[in-house]
Amino acid sequence: MKLIEVLFYHIYKSYYKGGKYRNDVPHLTAFGIVACSIIIIFITGFLTFLRLFTDRLFSYGLVISLFVVLTVVLFYFLLYNSKYKRIYTEIKGSKWDTFFFKILSWSVLAVAFVVACLYAYIFNR
Repeated sequence: MKLIEVLFYHIYKSYYKGGKYRNDVPHLTAFGIVACSIIIIFITGFLTFLRLFTDRLFSYGLVISLFVVLTVVLFYFLLYNSKYKRIYTEIKGSKWDTFFFKILSWSVLAVAFVVACLYAYIFNR
């Protein structure tokens, strides 16, 4: 869970800008980006595992249900009771607040989009 918090911190920090933001809610924007990326990686990995080892497919409704459940779980761990403030103050200035982890965080987001595209290309021909 700590790695998801670090990912959230770096995305949130890039939108927060020290409180000088307009027409945006940084914690909701960061949550949307992080949640979608983590869920896409998890769901495509799970569906790939099922497809390769059991030769089964999930129905569309079950995939959407899984997406909603994972979104609620991530909401609880990142936003519920303003946990994003605790995450921000806890990680700011710590060993996780480095350029390396910032690049790693943005790389995870890029991987999510690549994984989804690869899954669609490989299994939907």
